Amino acid sequence: MSVAVRVTPSTRVADLSGVDYLVGDAMTLAALAGVTDRVGLMIEVDVATAAPFTVARRLATLDHLSAGRAGVLLHGGPHGRAEEFAAVVEALWSGWVHGTAPSTIRRIDHRGPHFEVSGMPTLPAGPRERPAVVFDEERLGL
Repeated sequence: MSVAVRVTPSTRVADLSGVDYLVGDAMTLAALAGVTDRVGLMIEVDVATAAPFTVARRLATLDHLSAGRAGVLLHGGPHGRAEEFAAVVEALWSGWVHGTAPSTIRRIDHRGPHFEVSGMPTLPAGPRERPAVVFDEERLGL
């Protein structure tokens, strides 16, 4: 699968003019990571259909590619699902600290009303200490 991203002058203006985040899918944002320097890159996630493990891996990858500019915008699902989703992603994110040996990886065992996740993170966290997590309250029905 290939992704064609057309970098327009508006992409460069957004990067240079103080826009906080560009929001989109992980593949497009990964391509934009190489042509932007300042703007944050926010993966849009519908928590009703996404898996926290997959999102944690995509987020860590994007954070590495963008030198610490990755984040996630969560929406969808029943009340409480987005908060639990974020907690699981952050647990996976912090299970393998950036720059440490694989022997320091912490296992996650999460059992909640919406998710059951057990296992080891398979990718070190990105350069950022914690991912930026934003809840789209309007689309979450809050």
